[in-house]
Amino acid sequence: MKRIEEVLNFDGRIAREKWIEQAKLLAAGDEAEFARRFPTAGTASNT
Repeated sequence: MKRIEEVLNFDGRIAREKWIEQAKLLAAGDEAEFARRFPTAGTASNT
């Protein structure tokens, strides 16, 4: 993960925006819980 962040110059975004948690919920098909826990995911305000 650190290498990916360095290459993409994300500076902590993966952990800060909880990408792994988000991916697990979506992979499990739990879109309702995803929407509840990450209501701004996918919007311009999540930077």
